[in-house]
Amino acid sequence: MPAHRPLFGRMPAFGLRQERAMSFNLAAILRESSNAHPHKPLCHLGEQTFSYAQVDELSGRIATSLRALGVRRGDKVAVHLPNMPHFLFAYFGILKVGAVLVRLNPLLRAPEIFYRLANCGARLLITFETSAGEALRGAAEIDGLPTYVVKAPMNAQLPAGTHHFDELYFAEDTKEIEPTDADDTAVIVYTSGGSGKPDGAELTHFQLYSSCTSAQEPVWFPR
Repeated sequence: MPAHRPLFGRMPAFGLRQERAMSFNLAAILRESSNAHPHKPLCHLGEQTFSYAQVDELSGRIATSLRALGVRRGDKVAVHLPNMPHFLFAYFGILKVGAVLVRLNPLLRAPEIFYRLANCGARLLITFETSAGEALRGAAEIDGLPTYVVKAPMNAQLPAGTHHFDELYFAEDTKEIEPTDADDTAVIVYTSGGSGKPDGAELTHFQLYSSCTSAQEPVWFPR
């Protein structure tokens, strides 16, 4: 029996239903929150507010677009964005496909970006307009890497060979969430590489779920 089986036995203690213990996609928590509190605010950008239902729908549209682009379960999608709502939309859209989000620090330079893209085998890159130059230079040696740029307004000039991120919203939200195992990788975060080349640290769906929910569980210490 695999060593991870006892872990699943503890999952209901975190509020995860038993029938989801063996198959669990982190994006399900967004869907459940959207169903329970559709109009509650989830994130803000200036004076604009996005509700749980809006984030669920936008990420669902992105998921449908990613499927149409050939992104499948286990594929790597690199996200090179600052702290903004678009990161959240992309995050859950990628997870809904069963793909893996590879987090790239927006301050990385082109050689650092290239190393991470090549190392993880990224299938697609999402970047921001102010850092797109470095991202594109980093991706230049990777043939056929589709690149989407978060840029406003929609009709603004984009770097050659790239697509506007908003194009990913054009598809319909099918509400589909790809089944994944709880111990499948959901996110990869690269280390600083202080003692050598940066390593990709893999975080599973269950690890991310438990880190989100364990803080709300009471902790008892014996006297």
